[in-house]
Amino acid sequence: MRPSKHWLITDTHFNHQMLVTQGHRPADFQVRILSNWRRLVAPQDFVWHLGDVILGQNDALGDILSSLPGTKFLVRGNHDHGSDAWYMRHGFQFCAQGVLRGGVWLSHAPALSLPSGAILNVHGHLHYNTHHTEHATRPEHCKLLALEATDYAPVEFDEFVGFSPVLRSLL
Repeated sequence: MRPSKHWLITDTHFNHQMLVTQGHRPADFQVRILSNWRRLVAPQDFVWHLGDVILGQNDALGDILSSLPGTKFLVRGNHDHGSDAWYMRHGFQFCAQGVLRGGVWLSHAPALSLPSGAILNVHGHLHYNTHHTEHATRPEHCKLLALEATDYAPVEFDEFVGFSPVLRSLL
């Protein structure tokens, strides 16, 4: 068994058909997300979801998440209206507004300033800069994760943030 990895994903918008009808995503986007997740993530891995999990048929979330490998953590997005307890009952081990992990502030929307100990903000929300023009100009410490740019696949945390083992040891 390989060592565990940490993965990032955001804005899955499970069951949100308006994204398809308005031309923002292909008709098979949900199938792609699920397939890529199952292909990349192992049962011993950790998945940090940066918000906007599901929009429509919300009670299906438990079944969706239970079909996916890995331990799942949620950083709430602007469309995540359930309580923390609701998300934890439906498959997440942890739920918060933001998380500091190894010098990286994980949030849904870009952070205008960083909390103490953070050197980088990884966020979703902008869908490859096609939504939310109020965030068109972001601070340099922000790094956008957009599923539209990853072919709807989670990305490995260290690879995405660009941390080498040497830099990681300094955090």
